[in-house]
Amino acid sequence: MNEKSLLYDLLLSVNCFAKYLGINPGIYSFNENEIMISFPGSVFNPTQLLEDLENPMVFVVNNFEGMFSGYDDDKKYIDMLINPNDSIWGATMDFRPECGKGVLLTDFMIRLFFRDSGERDVISSMLENINFLYASCFVIENNEFTKKHLTSDLEGTNLIFMKIDEDDDPSRIKENMVRDMSISQMKGLFDRYFRTKQDSLEFYYIFENSSFCSSLLIALRQSMKDNDIRLLDNADGIEFYSEDSRIRFSYDTDAYAEKVMLALLFGNSQRKGIPRL
Repeated sequence: MNEKSLLYDLLLSVNCFAKYLGINPGIYSFNENEIMISFPGSVFNPTQLLEDLENPMVFVVNNFEGMFSGYDDDKKYIDMLINPNDSIWGATMDFRPECGKGVLLTDFMIRLFFRDSGERDVISSMLENINFLYASCFVIENNEFTKKHLTSDLEGTNLIFMKIDEDDDPSRIKENMVRDMSISQMKGLFDRYFRTKQDSLEFYYIFENSSFCSSLLIALRQSMKDNDIRLLDNADGIEFYSEDSRIRFSYDTDAYAEKVMLALLFGNSQRKGIPRL
């Protein structure tokens, strides 16, 4: 994978399949270099699928040795073999074993192949964290591999945020940030603050847009559990304990991570009421 746009085009292709079939895919790794993308419960006409999604199907075949499959009415596994340059009219499709052109298949699957298990594992993790059916932007872990291939549409964030539609305003990413992040990605932001006291620009956008939801609270609770953080609310103030150390949080803090945590646990009540734990 040498072209910087290749990884982003893969995201767009999987997004096309998810939107077309109306199903968020499951992502599974096999062998040393394979990813299977499964759309359970999907029903589709393979000939129509190729006509409507020829570009992403050909892209997957040409760049990832992609293979497509489904099941017929007899629960028989059907391979759909794409021939990208077989016709002046475009790509063609062969079936193995043979099935009728007008047949409906179920449980669409895509198999992708990579150079090595390391590349496969990073991309598998990346795909698993995206809700393709509802995502308004792609949210990607920021690591050595992804930094080489992807550029964020938001500067200064800990995660990589990428527009799906080039015409989208970046402000839409900020407004939908929580909806587009996975729980594990949100948890990673809380983990980072508990372990390093480093704030994240994501917390600023979350707080300023009042983007609070159950997923964010779950991520916080999971992070507190994994980092052995305990909460006490007493007359002296709100205190988080880690082992024998006390961490004093305040509504007057400059750290937006703390503002988000306190808002999640106590709302805007300034410590009135019961913590949401």
